[in-house]
Amino acid sequence: MSILDRYISREFLTMFVFWIIALILVSTVVDIFERIDNIVEHNPPLTVTITFFLARIPQVLFMITPISILLTTLLVTGRLARNSEIIAMLAGGVSIYRLMVPLLVIGFVMSLLMLGLNEFVVPASNQIAEESKRILRGRPDTRNMPKIQIWFRGTEDNRIYYINALIPEEQEIQW
Repeated sequence: MSILDRYISREFLTMFVFWIIALILVSTVVDIFERIDNIVEHNPPLTVTITFFLARIPQVLFMITPISILLTTLLVTGRLARNSEIIAMLAGGVSIYRLMVPLLVIGFVMSLLMLGLNEFVVPASNQIAEESKRILRGRPDTRNMPKIQIWFRGTEDNRIYYINALIPEEQEIQW
């Protein structure tokens, strides 16, 4: 890796991390203001509230990464052009295609990382966020409920019914 590649990569990654952190913070603040009514009304434990917002970060990261890469690419190349660094590099015999190689490599690596994030991390974190959201809304915690899978066929309409969790009430059942 040449000095030029390291320089462009460092400029890109520095700006990229800035945009990722800024957009995650903005998204989290917006999410807090959207859910503040439920938090105040139902008064969930602080750990559930923090867990919900932390569990939302992988999904938000997956959604804002393409935007951050685009903004970062435009801003880094614009800054290099504004400071006449691109002209100096071209005068030094480096082609414009060679200048974009570090950005293309970083974009490809980020695509692979986002694929892995979306396949392995986001589903688990979304499940945690959904359970925490149920508690934030004042509904019972389904993690502690007995999981009974009940399938039955209706008699008249021939439909198949599926019950994932059954919480029997403390009432006397009359047959």
